[in-house]
Amino acid sequence: MSTPSGILTETMVKQIVEKLPDYLKYRDWDLVYRPDKHGWSINTFYRNCESYGSNVLVIKDDGNSVFGGYANTSWVHSRRFYGDGECFLFTFGRGQEIKAFLATLENNYYMSSDEQSIIMGGG
Repeated sequence: MSTPSGILTETMVKQIVEKLPDYLKYRDWDLVYRPDKHGWSINTFYRNCESYGSNVLVIKDDGNSVFGGYANTSWVHSRRFYGDGECFLFTFGRGQEIKAFLATLENNYYMSSDEQSIIMGGG
């Protein structure tokens, strides 16, 4: 990673990378958006993400749970679902062990985002 993560340990990063499609496993990571660095605007989030394509979204909640997802395309302002079956969600347990939730391919509800929210998975 070009910037050290305030959330992920090296072990967590390695586990996420293991789940990524093969063509992405050896790419460097860049920090594209972090609220305490870039501000809390969802429009800034979209603007920062628009040229990056595939990405990993990581969230740490106020209970210190870490979770997120791999998005195979840039986040954009849209009222429709987009992305494809490469997308997946993940969470980490107390021992920093990843649990991944791969697409079932039963529907096309991979990513959705508008002026108020971002969504991964559904149905």
